[in-house]
Amino acid sequence: MTWYAVQTKPRKEELVRILLEQGGLTVFSPHVLEWSASRGRTRERVNLLFPGYLFVRMSLAQDHTRVRWTSGVRRILGAQDRPEPVDASLVSELTARMGAKGYIVQRPVLRAGDRIEVRRGPFAGLLGVVESPSTGLERVRVLLTVFSRKTTVEVEGRDLVRLGQVGQFRHGC
Repeated sequence: MTWYAVQTKPRKEELVRILLEQGGLTVFSPHVLEWSASRGRTRERVNLLFPGYLFVRMSLAQDHTRVRWTSGVRRILGAQDRPEPVDASLVSELTARMGAKGYIVQRPVLRAGDRIEVRRGPFAGLLGVVESPSTGLERVRVLLTVFSRKTTVEVEGRDLVRLGQVGQFRHGC
């Protein structure tokens, strides 16, 4: 059995997933936790990582026609009506990133030594330096100057904005 990417009609991903799973196929629809700010409040929502697409594990010879004509399916991705398999390592990597929560948590790409600004939370407005990229799935250890003392704290990765490397600035943290 090989993985294929299936394009669905708009907002029909869940219907297609249910119909294909009822037909005995394995379907993978990765989700991601996203944040949006509105009126000073941050909202979390779990959305599709690839809206309008999902992955189906199938035998092309046995399942192509059934999948292609499932209600809500637009097409199976490939060149000139010939479906192209998706590398299984992509699906494995996405599954591993989802972990136990069932969705991927996006974090800014931060490395030790990156200068950051805390945009939300109790340390909002403070500048700091990344001490270690992460101590958990969503947290980053940073060195902040609080009350004229350098203090190490753990902050939600989503609350940070990368400003650059320490060497790119004339002033320390």
